[in-house]
Amino acid sequence: ARSLSLQLAAIGARNVITASTPAEALNAINTHPDGIFLCDIYIAGESAEPLAQKAARSYVLLSPLARGRIKELREAGFDGYFIKPIRQSSLHAQLLDLAAEPPALAEPAAPANGDQKVYRVLLAEDNQINAVLATTIIKRAGHHVDVARNGEEAVDAVKSGSYDIILMDMHMPEVDGVEATRRIRGLDGAARKTPIIALTANAMAADRQKCIAAGMDDFLSKPFEPADLTTLLSKWGECDSEWSEAS
Repeated sequence: ARSLSLQLAAIGARNVITASTPAEALNAINTHPDGIFLCDIYIAGESAEPLAQKAARSYVLLSPLARGRIKELREAGFDGYFIKPIRQSSLHAQLLDLAAEPPALAEPAAPANGDQKVYRVLLAEDNQINAVLATTIIKRAGHHVDVARNGEEAVDAVKSGSYDIILMDMHMPEVDGVEATRRIRGLDGAARKTPIIALTANAMAADRQKCIAAGMDDFLSKPFEPADLTTLLSKWGECDSEWSEAS
């Protein structure tokens, strides 16, 4: 708790409150309803749902062996997670940037510039927490986003809809990102030319070549900074598309 408090202070947290029981945590949330809630999985226990849902934004702290509970914790209301030991760079990337915006973003934020183009984005990502975080960034930038849970769903979405950009996770169940990209590039019509950006945890040259060989246009290494994602959206969204803001 002390180490995490120091890390939070280092990235600019103005007030860090430490709670050692669910009751103390609930009291802190009620006192500071706009705060960001970090909860160790062992503290959450059976209190995970009321704690997560009462906080403005909540993250659960997991050990590497507890990754299998991510879906359960997402359903309880947590907005994201951190794997222990937690790196200060991860805190900075996910908390400092998101803290400046309202936590609930059910609708796309209005663009700051009335002339800003609105893109329709397809996000293919099987990890629910990662999908929520990426969706939040995309909507905050003022764009529309649909989510596919695997490559098969991504291909079906492209067949039935028009997208300006596709964000394709490389490793998904049933049909992975590489195979899904090949299928999309084999479609008829303008859909096969849609810019596809690979989302990958590997940044090695061989992995980049694999993305390009499959027909992808660019790649983004995970975990990524929100600014990196929005920059790529602006870069590739300039390509010709049938999507317009009016639609």
